[in-house]
Amino acid sequence: MHKLLVLVLFLGQFYCAESRYIRKFQEKKITHYTFATKLVDFQPIFRLQVRLPGQKKKKVLNFILDTGSNVSILNASTFPGKYPKKILKVKSFLKERKEEYSLVRLNLFQENKLLLARALFYTTKFHSRLNFDGIIGNNILSRFKIFLELPERVTFIRKNSKLDFISTQFDGSIIEYNRSHIILPAYLGSKPLFFIFDTGAGISFLNPENIRGLESYKIGEKSFYDLSGEFNQASAYDLPNFCLVKENLCEKRMEFVAGKSIRNFLGKYPVDGLLGINLINRYYILIDYDKKVMYFNRKDNQIP
Repeated sequence: MHKLLVLVLFLGQFYCAESRYIRKFQEKKITHYTFATKLVDFQPIFRLQVRLPGQKKKKVLNFILDTGSNVSILNASTFPGKYPKKILKVKSFLKERKEEYSLVRLNLFQENKLLLARALFYTTKFHSRLNFDGIIGNNILSRFKIFLELPERVTFIRKNSKLDFISTQFDGSIIEYNRSHIILPAYLGSKPLFFIFDTGAGISFLNPENIRGLESYKIGEKSFYDLSGEFNQASAYDLPNFCLVKENLCEKRMEFVAGKSIRNFLGKYPVDGLLGINLINRYYILIDYDKKVMYFNRKDNQIP
């Protein structure tokens, strides 16, 4: 729980046009649930029907799709009531604090089709600046294979589905799944680095120690709100030669912000930064949590 989060102002209409990948899922009779997403200030927002177990009435809520969060979070005002409470140490990229959370389980639906029963959420009071209802993190996402076509859509796919047409035609990268965070290897020039893969971050982040010698690429300052509603600023850099392991997955220029180091964010597993939506929306991406593999395909590539 974290992070580089920009103020959400307006959600507008959600519309999910069919893509060639969705048609492929349908053709192969793959059980999938596709949701339209809308990038609002660089965070992917999508809508879910939810309800408390045992109740009939559903609510439609707006969630951030957030692979950078190990848990799912809900604004306490959406389902007020008395629930079991737990004190958690909340470690963000900027600070660490203890907070009291209530635990609530919800059934999740897509157009009245059950997506997941009794999904666990931590509820807390959101800052008034945060105009969304919750965050869907890896405790829920990892129950599926996740196919990203951001900023337009996200597809939840049942784990037993065979997706050979993707795994054989996309470029695969072995990942680590550490403390329910996705760790993706990459290169900045010839230097190997490890990043948290974070759809909930509006821009990518690099530890300041990795900027040394690259100060001339600074392009200014970036401002953002974190989840607590606090305003923050960080220096921004437009860096050359960033690659996702393979040579054909390289960016000539890649924008990062650099602030307080998050190297020890995951304890004994050091990380060099996080990859946010400014990189993610350049690719079609499949996340296979169980196999610990991610598959990438540039958006200008085609599948048969």
